[in-house]
Amino acid sequence: MKNNEAGFTIVELLISIVVFVIVSASIITLLISYISISGYAQSKSAAISIATQKIENLQQLSYNELAVEGGAIVISGTSLPASETVERSSKKYTVKTEINYSDDAFDGCYSYSPEQMTTRCVNGPPATGKPIDNNPRDYKLAQVRVYDTNNRMLATLSSRFVAKVAEVPSDASMIDVMVTDSGGNKVEGAVVRLQNNAMSPSIDQSITTDAFGSALFMDAPASAAPNYVVSVTKPGYSSLTTIAESGELIPIYGNTTAILQSVSRVSLVIDPVSPSRSVRVTAVDSNGQPLVGKTITLKGGQKMFTDQADRQFYSSKTVTTDSSGVVVVGGLQPGSYYVDSADGYVVAAHSAVSGDKFYPFYIPPGDSPLSGMSVMQDIKVYISSNSTQAAIHRITPNSISLASGGLDDIAILIEGRNLSGATADLVCGTNTYTGILTPYSVDINTTISRTFDLPTANVGACQLRVTSSGQSTIQDSLAPDNKGAFYVGP
Repeated sequence: MKNNEAGFTIVELLISIVVFVIVSASIITLLISYISISGYAQSKSAAISIATQKIENLQQLSYNELAVEGGAIVISGTSLPASETVERSSKKYTVKTEINYSDDAFDGCYSYSPEQMTTRCVNGPPATGKPIDNNPRDYKLAQVRVYDTNNRMLATLSSRFVAKVAEVPSDASMIDVMVTDSGGNKVEGAVVRLQNNAMSPSIDQSITTDAFGSALFMDAPASAAPNYVVSVTKPGYSSLTTIAESGELIPIYGNTTAILQSVSRVSLVIDPVSPSRSVRVTAVDSNGQPLVGKTITLKGGQKMFTDQADRQFYSSKTVTTDSSGVVVVGGLQPGSYYVDSADGYVVAAHSAVSGDKFYPFYIPPGDSPLSGMSVMQDIKVYISSNSTQAAIHRITPNSISLASGGLDDIAILIEGRNLSGATADLVCGTNTYTGILTPYSVDINTTISRTFDLPTANVGACQLRVTSSGQSTIQDSLAPDNKGAFYVGP
């Protein structure tokens, strides 16, 4: 008899297993997706319920109680929390509440700029013939947003709240803050903080700038004295805070007043900053040898006061050089910078960018490095232990063209410190040219003028060497652009 028993071959068995795995994987994927969607739907449903309950709770309060901590509305009582954590079905949610005044076009709007009118005047623009509304606090608008633990916004609800009278009393003034960058571009999303600790109770309000870089504080109690301090911050940007007068020094960004039923306007400038590579500093002694472990302080950015001779700035950072005498510094506010040394004297500093090649040097906005380099700025700093050694801050002119044909009687103005009576040489390749006292000029400690004849000069950078008290200060070239030197061009 024949045995006709059937069975799976190994190949068939393997194919069956593969098919089973593929089908199972698809089912599991669908199941996970369903669970994820179901979980998200449940979380969203819970978030909507939380937001709705929060709005209902706000509706139970009186109009004068509607204000959040650190917000733009000031009340005499305790403000509501701006952020709180709520738990539902073992899941935690973050509830953020904002309450601000709204200016509605039904009775006209305040005198905004044309661009601000599109966002500040609700239901606007006002009908033709409507008067200017000098009290734009028509009603309060509450916005409630609910987020999960991954900071995903799951729900948002808003509600209007109207006082018993058509408008709240006009017993306060307004402060309008405009935030731009140094190019005049409006900065959106910056947090503007208004503080006044001279009042009782103290004032502490915060508003985020709109698309036009504006933050309008409508609830600022009147104060004839400049007691209001305004500050602005934004991630990735420099920060700025207004300051008070200091003796006879007038601040560039001064504290502001708040005049009853009037608007005080404040303009602040912030710029993008490089978080890690603003500048690379190479510190050397007067002989050009690296200064290892040297502690230096970079001071600069925006000036605090209008007096050009005053050297107080918003940005200051103390760093230490490495084993090569180098340190890379980030997060510096854009602007002009000086280098200070606690145990030495800076006698020269120059940069590798165009423009002002000498001391002080300039940190540009943004995060764009120099061509072919990893940093935005490259600085070489000469530091001496001798307080009487000549220091070079600037030379004028810093270049000459061979095409001009006038290589004789070139007067160079040298500015710095300890310069009176110093000798000056231009070292151009293998040639050294010594300057003579420029006719009709007089040496002073901070300025001298020397005249040079360069009959055999070639195209290229020349070192300026100034010698005083037996020690020389050299302003040499700095790769890649040969800045920080007197340049002979074609």
